[in-house]
Amino acid sequence: MSRISKRKSLRQKRVVLFNVKGTPCGKVAKEMQSYIGVLARRKIPIIRTTWRTSKSIPGCVTAEEKDKIWLRVQGAFEIGPEKRKIVLESASSKWREFKSRLTRHYIMPYLDDPESLKFPPDDYRFINKDHWTQFVAERTNPKFLELRRIAQARREKNKYPHRMSRKGYVGLEEELSTTMDEEEVDRATLWIAARQTKQGTFKDEGTKQCADKIELEGKDC
Repeated sequence: MSRISKRKSLRQKRVVLFNVKGTPCGKVAKEMQSYIGVLARRKIPIIRTTWRTSKSIPGCVTAEEKDKIWLRVQGAFEIGPEKRKIVLESASSKWREFKSRLTRHYIMPYLDDPESLKFPPDDYRFINKDHWTQFVAERTNPKFLELRRIAQARREKNKYPHRMSRKGYVGLEEELSTTMDEEEVDRATLWIAARQTKQGTFKDEGTKQCADKIELEGKDC
């Protein structure tokens, strides 16, 4: 993020573009999304229980923490106040993804090796040690492990998983918009494209039949 820091010091902001659906698009938008990810990881403690801010919810992300992210983004990019919700929704998603990645790669493989869980991962040394200890305790709690097992079982029942990488539906929509009119890139088109290989085929006959049904009838499988 050194380029962003340099532009901020020079008070040079890059303009973020949005498509007709109000979704950030283009090279600058990708740079902004990466910056939001860094802020979410570094500015929001992993011990926060939920992104939702409420006085009745103990340990939730605070309004002040959300304000810090928004002000940092607004200070680095030319983006209007009406886009605050989009920015914070992105931060929320990236924060949850970060906690999930920590759980998946740095906690679950070491459940039988407590010594390896004593300190934050070398890849994320900015994590406060006390926060890490509390996070590990939460993620190794039997109740959490059971909920995780249930969620995994539910995902395994997904008959038609998409084949997208980090770009997600937003990136796919932007990609399709370069060769199609934006009005043509509807929900059905995205569903089909997300499950096609680079050669335009499908991994199995069931997915192909479902895609054909959606394309012909406009109905979900």
